[in-house]
Amino acid sequence: MIYEKQVNASIIALTKEGEYYLCDSQFNKIYSIPFQGLKHKFSKFYIGKRNNKWALLDCLGNMYSDFLYEEIVWFESDLFLCFNAKEWVIINSRNNNVIGETFKTLLSLKNGIATFQNQNEYVFVNGYAQIINRVKYTNTPPIVTGKHTYRDWETD
Repeated sequence: MIYEKQVNASIIALTKEGEYYLCDSQFNKIYSIPFQGLKHKFSKFYIGKRNNKWALLDCLGNMYSDFLYEEIVWFESDLFLCFNAKEWVIINSRNNNVIGETFKTLLSLKNGIATFQNQNEYVFVNGYAQIINRVKYTNTPPIVTGKHTYRDWETD
């Protein structure tokens, strides 16, 4: 095994022949099965890749999701935005869809707000997994150029 990265004083990520392992400070494997990829996301959270799909896990050996996702992005605290090749879902460390809704396209993630686009609407979600606004549009999405927006907007 080759030393790859020390994540903190007690967790070490190792790689051997293109496979990744998460180990404790005594080099004991936390997960016995290797990963194709391993990324530290936030605090104790990691994402591991197997069969070209990502899952959410932690440094204690807990799996928070199955290997279902094309992409996992940390959002806030223990909230993650997960894409499964068709839609985005917001999950927490209990693998719950915390909003109970899915989203077609993730447009932006900044200042603690995730902006999604579904059919004929934009949805804004804050870091507490609350939908804070929906902006509906008709026919085609509004065209934003600089400070000007073309098309009529309706808000709920």
